Amino acid sequence: MPLSQPGAASTTPKRRQRAQAPAYPDLLGTDDPRFWLACYLRDCAEQDALEALLQSVGCKHHWAGTPLVNALSEALWKKSDQVRTSAEYIQSDGMLPYAWAGTKAVHGEPA
Repeated sequence: MPLSQPGAASTTPKRRQRAQAPAYPDLLGTDDPRFWLACYLRDCAEQDALEALLQSVGCKHHWAGTPLVNALSEALWKKSDQVRTSAEYIQSDGMLPYAWAGTKAVHGEPA
């Protein structure tokens, strides 16, 4: 049966379409007062993605595994440091996604 006829089986495998990732959002300018808040939220999202990737690899212990697991674990530790650093910056600016004693909004000051 020729391949041009309807219902004919194809002998070539279908190519799997590559998933398209959403566009990575641009950060605000450094002069914007919400810059470190945007960095913090971005860093938290990246940390969550790394943790999910480690779980999908099937690793229960981050300290023992394949070179891939070791590399992902190292990236997760570095990302945790970045989250901590950006949280310190927004804390010093008086902005956090949750209230704490030094938050300017609690004291009635504009953020």
